[in-house]
Amino acid sequence: MSFRLRIDDSVTADHVVCWGVTVALLKKSLFGSTPEERKRRVEEKISQAVVELGLEGLSDEFRVSMLSAWVRYYVFRVDAGEKTFVLNVLSPNSPVKSFRDILDPLRGLFEKFRENIAVPVAYTDEFMLQEWINGLPLSELRDGDVMRSDEKSRRIIEESIYLTARLLYRLWREGFVYSPWEDYEAMYCDGKIVLLDVTRFEKKPSNESFLQHYYGAPFCPPDVLKDPKSPVNRLYFRGTSERDYFGVEREKYEELFLKGIRDECGSEQEFKILLGDCEAVERIKRV
Repeated sequence: MSFRLRIDDSVTADHVVCWGVTVALLKKSLFGSTPEERKRRVEEKISQAVVELGLEGLSDEFRVSMLSAWVRYYVFRVDAGEKTFVLNVLSPNSPVKSFRDILDPLRGLFEKFRENIAVPVAYTDEFMLQEWINGLPLSELRDGDVMRSDEKSRRIIEESIYLTARLLYRLWREGFVYSPWEDYEAMYCDGKIVLLDVTRFEKKPSNESFLQHYYGAPFCPPDVLKDPKSPVNRLYFRGTSERDYFGVEREKYEELFLKGIRDECGSEQEFKILLGDCEAVERIKRV
């Protein structure tokens, strides 16, 4: 091996921190039972990835830290010389068996949406490499369950709702949904929304319209929706709560969400037909 790895202590962790909450990783997803074993296994995996992905010529030293780790795969930041990458490595016992199986059918989509997707620069069955995206993760616009209220954050929040609606509808017309939608997998970059987890693209459902699938949900995946009457869940919204997941009043949310779709529609007739597909939004057709 003609290169060396500088591994940060974060790669030995048996937990992740998400939105300020510490979450223990499932034992079956860990690379070893002890920090020492995990570090050794991660070093082996990243060394293998550097070779398989053709990165050896970039630097004689690779600095590695862990960004996140879930049941499906680990996400590492890799600094190589003046280049920075995001390296995804399948977790032990991952339900994902091959990145190739997922990504090969998406090449056409990646080409059309290159500005809005963190397109992989290389991948194998076990590894996926993406270039580092400089931007603001939407999850950083909130502090725990409370959205930031300073003027700059509110501007980005409102713009992100509008941009997300446009992007999701464009994807829908191409036959895809991004599921589940979660704010920590999206980034605001100078007036664009960039989707980070490219394994979340699915064929759009045949038994739902766009609004049935997405209305009220771009910033709140359906699987986390709770009782909207409970004050604990006051920020969760799918057209039933007075405030949506991003802390914007319902009227403002609807205005931004529908404006995004309307501006993406090819005609006013297309927009009216789209609204007509969903009884749940009958009252907002005037927006």
